[in-house]
Amino acid sequence: MSQKIDFIDEPVKPKLKVSAPSHEEAEVVRRILRALANLEYGSVEIIVQDSKVVQIERTQRSRFSQPLEIPRA
Repeated sequence: MSQKIDFIDEPVKPKLKVSAPSHEEAEVVRRILRALANLEYGSVEIIVQDSKVVQIERTQRSRFSQPLEIPRA
């Protein structure tokens, strides 16, 4: 039996209180932005443990418009 889900058209307002970021929080944001800088293709993965960022991984990929030929030895 299928269940109908009604979607609300109005935006959901978060109930979080936002305060000025601490020095540590600002540093995490800076490091994430640095990992994103000049990233044309790839990903940035943020690892969180106990509600704290413990690692930021950046993977950069290269894409070619045409395949590159590899010379045979």
